[in-house]
Amino acid sequence: MLRFIPLAGLYVLFAMSLMQVALSLLLLYRNSHKRYPAFCGYVYFATLKSLFLLAVACLAEPSLYPAFYYGLSFTSDLLALAVAWEVYRVVYGPTASLPACVPVRASQIVSVAFISAVLISGLFRASRGGTFTRAMVTVEGFLIWAAFFTFWGLLLYSKTLFMWWNPRISGIATGFILFLTINIAAVHVRGSGSLGATRIALLAGPVAYLASLGLWMHCHWRAEQVPTPATDEEFSRMSTMLAHAASMMILEDDTKLSEA
Repeated sequence: MLRFIPLAGLYVLFAMSLMQVALSLLLLYRNSHKRYPAFCGYVYFATLKSLFLLAVACLAEPSLYPAFYYGLSFTSDLLALAVAWEVYRVVYGPTASLPACVPVRASQIVSVAFISAVLISGLFRASRGGTFTRAMVTVEGFLIWAAFFTFWGLLLYSKTLFMWWNPRISGIATGFILFLTINIAAVHVRGSGSLGATRIALLAGPVAYLASLGLWMHCHWRAEQVPTPATDEEFSRMSTMLAHAASMMILEDDTKLSEA
């Protein structure tokens, strides 16, 4: 099957596999699984997935590759959602010592992310390929949209509160945002685009993932800074901003009632 893959695609696939192995070894060396078990599990699984799919592409019948690819990708996308939950737990969890309403609103953002993913994946259902391919591409699109909205929502909400992320967790989230953004476009092009566009989409995803692997290696290469609870000043500032937002909402409701 490798003969059907363009030469540039082969270079990217082999480079991606090598970087995944290197990142897995680095995570083992740093004992990162103790603090980031979901992320490490994702990387380990993705590494085994790439090596296995390369073996299938080299040794097995071409007709077997799609079934293995979509089955393993489904598991990989679920693990990406587990990483999003891990980012939420690290940034908004009890150890962050945030006002009680902040984690609640963050969890509401996650809920909205899943609802949005259901709506958008329904609108952009795959239209090319057989029944199995269309179903798997649509499910893959939903999982990618859910992870995409979750990572972006958690990041943007924290920025509105001027929260600080330690470089390692920030690098993990940024890496996912980078390749998920590209993969969203790639998945829907693969499901509905022309043959030429599909070939480009198949290459764009691995290239973006290769860049994310480089970012993850960079942020795990350095020693991690120990997270500290929010300071009194940060706590007061977030509380003030949330109280101001609540008062503005109440004022807006009162205005609407008076106009009615």
